[in-house]
Amino acid sequence: MTEIISAELVINTRNSIGEGPAWDAAKDRLLWTDIPAGVIYSSSSTNRKLWPVTQTWEFDRPVSVVVPSASGGLVAAVGTNVLAIQEDGTTTVLARLAFDPAVIRINDGKCDPQGRLWLGTLSLNGQSGAGAALYRLDADGTVNTMIEDVALSNGLGWSPGGRKFYYIDTPTLGIDVFDFHPDEGTITDRKRLVTFVKGKGRPDGLNVDNDG
Repeated sequence: MTEIISAELVINTRNSIGEGPAWDAAKDRLLWTDIPAGVIYSSSSTNRKLWPVTQTWEFDRPVSVVVPSASGGLVAAVGTNVLAIQEDGTTTVLARLAFDPAVIRINDGKCDPQGRLWLGTLSLNGQSGAGAALYRLDADGTVNTMIEDVALSNGLGWSPGGRKFYYIDTPTLGIDVFDFHPDEGTITDRKRLVTFVKGKGRPDGLNVDNDG
């Protein structure tokens, strides 16, 4: 029997499209974005019951991904750029992705165990072959295309041992698994891991627990 887990509303920000929650362990805070509003949120709690919004960063473009930076501050996907963002809002461009924002936008992203940032895009017409893809951003600012012909890039995750990579392209109705090569940051041998029945929901976000 499937265990039913109840959810409690603890942060009522009424986001248009809340995306990409990321835990910043160094500052003990939760980060996430409201994509169309162009806002990054930070929330901290002293009692793990109340979670007030403690800080926001606002932009005039969609903000799809935010992760904490090992050197302090944040790294975020803002429009077609990846920015380093300081606590005071000062920004530096780390990389630029070459796509038309009228056709494509960044949707989701995570860092791999080695700290490289993976970013997935979506086609605004919902079709594969329109230029959406999955990218890997290296520490030197190099952008590498990892998967092409994506329709709606969503969940990303790595196995606890760091040798498997899990990926969702939502309209394909499945979770795929790749062999992950940590030194090179490459993926090979794509296979279908889970297939969802059409009409019974579509896969979106993904996380991997300590048990894999």
